[in-house]
Amino acid sequence: MNPDANPAPASAARSSWLVNAAKCLVAFMDGLLHLLHIEKPAANTKRRRDMVKAIRKLWVAGALGAFFTALSRNLPVDLPWPLPAFDWTHLARQLLRYGYLLWLLGYFLVSSVSVERFTTDTAKDSREILRDILFDIIQSFLALLSAYAMGFLQPGSAMADWAFYFPNGAILMICILSRTMFGADQTKGINDLRMVGMILTTVSIVTLIFGFEQYLLYSTLLFVLVLLFVMLLMYFRIRLDTEDTTAAGKT
Repeated sequence: MNPDANPAPASAARSSWLVNAAKCLVAFMDGLLHLLHIEKPAANTKRRRDMVKAIRKLWVAGALGAFFTALSRNLPVDLPWPLPAFDWTHLARQLLRYGYLLWLLGYFLVSSVSVERFTTDTAKDSREILRDILFDIIQSFLALLSAYAMGFLQPGSAMADWAFYFPNGAILMICILSRTMFGADQTKGINDLRMVGMILTTVSIVTLIFGFEQYLLYSTLLFVLVLLFVMLLMYFRIRLDTEDTTAAGKT
């Protein structure tokens, strides 16, 4: 879960290869300008920050748009009228599919708040900026992959239970990466919530691996999903109501 906070020294070292790659690209472009006898323009910090913000908003807004599109395309197919006879297996599967999708949608809604706060943080260096963009790309890819695996990009398509590995794996990876890349976040409770998210999704993945009878399997996954929603609401409350804790506007 992506806070805008100073990374630990270890996090900075891990992202140094991104900075080196960016420097190589800049040097290559400067060389081309020199060969073409074009004067190198002065760096415009404000425009560069505006571009970075636009890129981050593109990824987050794109994921949100994809989730809303998936909901609008699949609900008419998955909610037939008149309602069929009660079938616990079918009902639980649909609750899990839409539950995971709504969880990811809610998470990216919270992420969009962090993107807006990005513009108030003028102390970020190139490592932090590249780290934030990389994290947005990875979490968007994982979320969209989960939506595809659960059949939301192909309305009416059949879905096996193995598809639930993807949303649980996506949430697990988001928690791991955010704790690794943003572990220096000092906002009280955020790192604890990341650990809770890792534990809950691991329980779901282990349950899927053991392949319990469907009633027990779906009941366990639904119970864990409810706890994940509680965790998400707590995370949203902290991010929404916590004041910036540094002069740079970081939380």
